[in-house]
Amino acid sequence: MALPNTYVCICGQPLLVSEVPLEELKARKTDGARMLDVSLCKAIITLDSASSVCIKRSVGFEMQYRFKCKRCGLIAAYQNTPDSLEYFIMDGAFVNINPRPAAEAHREHDQRKSVAFVKA
Repeated sequence: MALPNTYVCICGQPLLVSEVPLEELKARKTDGARMLDVSLCKAIITLDSASSVCIKRSVGFEMQYRFKCKRCGLIAAYQNTPDSLEYFIMDGAFVNINPRPAAEAHREHDQRKSVAFVKA
């Protein structure tokens, strides 16, 4: 079982504990935000609601319902609809305080690869 990934704001306030590292989540092409779907993985998010904004994109408009750090007020994540289970984590707002050593990450990746290709 993998250790949980703990993330803090750049000010040090705890923001997220997730079973999936943010680096493994899909990044949006528009702003680089990582999409965390809490219906698919276990996560604890500790953010306060902030403002909602409408942003003009090249293909139209996008509503963002934003969340901020409880301590410093940094906008750290957003949703596209209120009460959605998908959170978009702003690029650079979260810092992993317990990153796995590279060797461990590669070993786990190699084990998953080898298991996936075993013939029955």
